[in-house]
Amino acid sequence: MTRLRTIGEALRSAREAQGTSLDDAAVATRIRSSYLEALEQERFGDLGGSVYAKGFLRSYAGYLGIDPAPLLEAYRAQETPEAPLFEHAPQAIGGLESGRRGRSWLAVAIVCVSIILLVSLWGLLRPAPDPGDTQPAFVTTPARTTGAAAGSAQPATPAPAARDVTVTLRYAGASWTRVTADGRVAFEGTPGPRQRRTFTARRSLTLVLGYPAGVRLTVNGKNLGVADRSGSIWRHTFTPKSRSLD
Repeated sequence: MTRLRTIGEALRSAREAQGTSLDDAAVATRIRSSYLEALEQERFGDLGGSVYAKGFLRSYAGYLGIDPAPLLEAYRAQETPEAPLFEHAPQAIGGLESGRRGRSWLAVAIVCVSIILLVSLWGLLRPAPDPGDTQPAFVTTPARTTGAAAGSAQPATPAPAARDVTVTLRYAGASWTRVTADGRVAFEGTPGPRQRRTFTARRSLTLVLGYPAGVRLTVNGKNLGVADRSGSIWRHTFTPKSRSLD
C-alpha cells in the first residue's frame, strides 16, 4: 500500500476520493471549512494551538474513515513547542522592587489586565461544544428506587417492546456517526473515545460510521463486536429481528 507523504495529502485525498466538498465536510463534522482547509494545507498555526489542532485532526480523520493515530503521531513529530503565556511576566514583576509606590501599582494593574485579556481571548478561541454529542432526547435511563418505594414506583421509561430494535454503540476511538431511526435522522456527530450511545426505533435503525474499526455494537441485546475493520465507511440497517452483522 502506498503511503501518503504528508498529513494534508492523506486528508485531502480521502475527501476527494469520496466526492465530498469542504463545505459538506464542515456541515457533517461541525468544524469550520476554513479550519478543515488549514488541516489539508498543514497550516496548523491557524487552528488556535496544538490542543485544538489535534482535536480537529482526530475528528476530521474519523469522519473521512481514516485511522487518526498515524496522523496524530506525524503531527506530534513536527509539532513546535508553544511559548509559555507568561514568558515575560517576571520582568514586569521584577520592576516593582525598584520603582516608586505609584509605578508599582501601575505595573500590578497592567499585569492583572493582561491576564484577564488572555483568559478572555482563550474563551473566545475555544471551539464550541458539539451539540451532536449530547444524548438523544428519546434515550433515557430508568430511575433508581430503594426500599418500599421500589414496589410502587413506575419506571421512567418502559422497556422497549419485543418488536422494537435497539442498538448500543461503544466508542474506542472518535468516529463520525449518523443514525436514522424509522426514516428520520436521530443523531449525527463525532463522539469521542469511551463514549456510549443507545438508540431505539420501532421498525429499523440505519447506521453510517466513518471509522467503524473504533466502534463496538450491541444489537437487540447481543454483543456483535467491532462493526468493521476494513477502514472504509460502513453502513448497515438493523430491524427487530437482527442478531448479526449479516
